[in-house]
Formats: sequence, C-alpha cells, structure tokens
Amino acid sequence: MESTNSYKNGIPQFDGHKYDFWIIGMKTYIQAQGFQVWQSIVDGYTTPAVPPTNEKAVKFDENNFKAINALLNGLSDTIFTKVAHCKSDKEIWDKLRNIYEGDSKVKVAKLQT
Repeated sequence: MESTNSYKNGIPQFDGHKYDFWIIGMKTYIQAQGFQVWQSIVDGYTTPAVPPTNEKAVKFDENNFKAINALLNGLSDTIFTKVAHCKSDKEIWDKLRNIYEGDSKVKVAKLQT
C-alpha cells in the first residue's frame, strides 16, 4: 500500500516514503516557526559544553531545540531511531538527507540510470 502524506498537529509526518514531498513540507513548517529557527539548520549549531547564559547564545540554543522538536515529531518511530543519537537540528537534517536522498555520487548514479 502506498503511503500518503499526513500531518500531525500541523507537522508533516515522514514514514520513509515520499521523502521529496516531506522535505518540502518540513522546510516550510520550520521556516514558519521563525527565520532564525530555519537558519539554525542552514548554519548548523554546536551544543555548548556549558548551558548558555547570554541572551544571544540562549536564543541560538532555543532555535536549535525548536527545529529538533519539529523534526523529531515529524518522524515515524522507525525513522526516529535512525536519528535519535543526533545532537543538533542540522545533524538530523543532514542524516535524513543522506539516507533518503543519498550523497552526490548516489544522485549522479540515479540520474545516469
């Protein structure tokens, strides 16, 4: 049976099928949470060893966790286990892209066939 795109609490759900559609919906959903939330994925975020205390660092930390929350809540249990060890929003995003979209060599091979 073919999977259909679904949403839970407004969050696009991904069960391993139709990644190309899910990624568009998820990107849009995260951007709607705020420009800086999306920018956290684009720029990457490194979790500090000590919790941040200044306002700017706290905001970066919050944006990372907002994006992580959206991403993890948009995954089925099976997909969730593949990224549960990731420590940042960008790491989750990139891991999913590498699994379901493939690296550049895989993309080239797909295009050639």
